[in-house]
Amino acid sequence: MSRYHASVHYNDWKGSAAADNADLRGLHALLSERRLISRNEVVVRFKANVWIHHTQALYFSVSADVSEQSAVENAALKVRKVDISELSPIQFFGLFKRFEIALEHKDFHAV
Repeated sequence: MSRYHASVHYNDWKGSAAADNADLRGLHALLSERRLISRNEVVVRFKANVWIHHTQALYFSVSADVSEQSAVENAALKVRKVDISELSPIQFFGLFKRFEIALEHKDFHAV
């Protein structure tokens, strides 16, 4: 079980997410094209954050943790954070073939 979890201010909704890589151009390709990762680095995990300001302005940010390929293979994982700027929600979701988020309200636990 992963220890990498999402958390927001009140955590009214909690759950999980799953995604399939895009066939042609995924997150790794985007980071390579923007020269944010080297040829021997891989994306280990990422976070996407969306929040709406009281002025109704939408803010969206994405960051990824990357590591040397050899470190991943040896399980001695040291990661560095990469902030991905100038990426809209539409562009972000376009990096995946399928993306699903499943959330449950904190006050209700269906069986």
